[in-house]
Amino acid sequence: MNIDPVNATGNLGVPGASPVRQGRTAASDVDEFSASSFLTRREKMVNRLMAMPEIRPGVVEHGHQLLADGSYPGDEIVEKVAEIIVSQGDVGQDDSV
Repeated sequence: MNIDPVNATGNLGVPGASPVRQGRTAASDVDEFSASSFLTRREKMVNRLMAMPEIRPGVVEHGHQLLADGSYPGDEIVEKVAEIIVSQGDVGQDDSV
């Protein structure tokens, strides 16, 4: 078996394997393709975000339903959030003064 990556040819001794492709793709070609693909996907995502309304009525309605429920959020959640807030201290306060 030839394991020299520079001179590798043939099917590497594996029955039914395809011959090794000769020549290499330039790294710049791969980078250009990857960058192009990324930019295309990014552009599509930005366009979808821009098409979304700033205020989504369905989400607002769901919030109104939760508020009207009276039991949301539960007391246990409110207590845990309060503990976290208290343990953080005053994040706006500058202790260096």
